[in-house]
Formats: sequence, C-alpha cells, structure tokens
Amino acid sequence: MKKYLILFLLILAASIFLQNHQSPQKNRTISVSDFTKLQTNLRKHVEFFTRLAPVRSSTETVTLDKAAEYIYDSLLASGLKPEYQTYDFKIAGKKKTFRNVKAMYGDPTKPRIVVGAHYDVCDSEIGNPAEGVPGADDNASGVSGMLELARLVQENKIDLSSHSIEFVAYTLEEPPYFRTEQMGSYIHAADLKNKNIEVKFMVSLEMIGYFSDAVNSQKYPFSFPMSQIFGDQANFIAIIGGPLEFLTLNRVQGLFQKESTLPIYKLSAPAFVQGTDWSDHVNYTKFGYSAIMLTDTSFLRNSNYHQSTDTIDTINFEKMADVVLGMRNVLKN
Repeated sequence: MKKYLILFLLILAASIFLQNHQSPQKNRTISVSDFTKLQTNLRKHVEFFTRLAPVRSSTETVTLDKAAEYIYDSLLASGLKPEYQTYDFKIAGKKKTFRNVKAMYGDPTKPRIVVGAHYDVCDSEIGNPAEGVPGADDNASGVSGMLELARLVQENKIDLSSHSIEFVAYTLEEPPYFRTEQMGSYIHAADLKNKNIEVKFMVSLEMIGYFSDAVNSQKYPFSFPMSQIFGDQANFIAIIGGPLEFLTLNRVQGLFQKESTLPIYKLSAPAFVQGTDWSDHVNYTKFGYSAIMLTDTSFLRNSNYHQSTDTIDTINFEKMADVVLGMRNVLKN
C-alpha cells in the first residue's frame, strides 16, 4: 500500500504542477434565450425522473422502463435515432429484462466518444424506506445532462471530422449490482469490445447538479494536500480518471474551459483513492478503453447522497447548464 500511496502523491504533484488555472470563460458563447431554454429543459428532465413512483431502483422494473421510454422519446425528439440495448437475468428465480438506451451521432465507423450516464437510483432500503430515493443529483442530473448534450449536438449540426459520438443511458449502476456484470455499462462496454469498436474515450456524467459557495462545503479523500490545492468550496466541477487518463483529462479540461463559466479541476489518481472509480467508467477501463468521470464529487460535498433528501430543490440548474456547455465544446473537438 505504501508504494501506491507514494505513486498517488507523485501523480497528484504532477497534476498540481500542470493544473490549468486559466480562468473559465467569462461570457458564454450562447444566447440568453438558448441558455434559459437549456436550464428549463434540464429542470423538466430532472423533474420527470424524480417524480417517478415507485422510485427507479432495480426492484422496480416498471418504473425503470418508464424512465427508459422517456429517454428514448427525448433522444428521438432531438432528431437522433435511439435504440434499446436489452439484456435478461434472473432475480429471485424470475427472468427480468433491463434496458440501456443509446443513440449515435456522426459516422459510426469512426472512433467514438461515448457519453454515458445511469438513470437508476439505489434501492430504497439504502436510503429511507418510507420515502424512497428520488435521486435528483444521483443521477437524474447526469442523464438529464446527457439528453441536453445530445440535443445541442444534433440541433447545432456539429461537424465531426475525426470521431463520432455515442450517447448512452445505463440501467443498474447502483447497488446491489455495482461492480457486477449486470451493470448496464458493463453490457455496453463488453459489446463495444466484442465488435472491435474503437473508442477515443468514454466520459461518465455522474452527479453534475449540486454546488455550494459555503466555506468547508467541499471534502476530499485526502484533506491534505487536496483542500489546499482545490479549495474548500463546492463551486467547481471535476474530471477524474486513472493514471493512464492523464492526457485525456488535460485535453478535456482545456476544451471545457473555453466555453463554460464554471471552474473545472482534474485529478488523475489510482483506484484506491476513494470514489475515483465509483461510476460507469470503471467498466470501460476493464476492457482497455480510456474512461473518465465528470462529477460534482458526489458524497464529498452532497450530504443528500443516497437519501430521500436528494430532491430537485437541491439542484443548481444554472451551473448544471454550464457543465453541459463545457462538455458540448469537448465533444466538438
């Protein structure tokens, strides 16, 4: 363990040395009306997912299907051609069918950027059994951001020369299926590998809606020296990946900053650093793909994580819209 800790500190030191402290974009490259529309759409999506009842956990397949249908219809309304990726397995002796929803933009024969987010929530007993877990930040925010990214890419008719984009909404990211082959992202990543599809990189949108300017609102796996580097306010978005993703993180950070007013910090760290591999990107690395996570840092700032209090009123839709704008620029280049 000692050698891994030393490795992490060396990587962190390199990240600090090369950290791009360029100020975020001062003025958004989008009209006020379009930015307002983006916020309105994000709120509409999050509201739909959080109002579903029973909550969209693995035991509620009817609710999961309603969420998947909404995602399918939203991608279709954006002008894309979505499709379901279904798979079956038995729960308590009964066969159940689960669905990812995916849609391509651009030439599918070109290397692709995969933009993914999970639409399920943790089982109710993990949070509050009486009320369930609405999952506004975890992860209605991520899948809603993915839907709006897809809309903006399609509406703007972004011209891609070197790559294509695949948008994917995953089922079964949460416990009890996390780190199992039943995860929707495992199914998708395995399928890409089986078909020998080239992936530029994958980015998981994992909780992108909770922000705070309060002092000491941001925590870290290692308080020292991370709080001294990144600050104690939860007012930024983070991109996180393993040591091999260092260059990808640099590129994503630079492109993001050119269009978003929101600060973005990067961290390249091994998996033993708490939380760095707690999302769907973990399955792509298993198959040798470069994969990173875009996140508001989850439980390290949001006390509503996996609780009945993870509600829509805790989401900052202006900052969430800035996340989407930054990622739009990443996908364009």
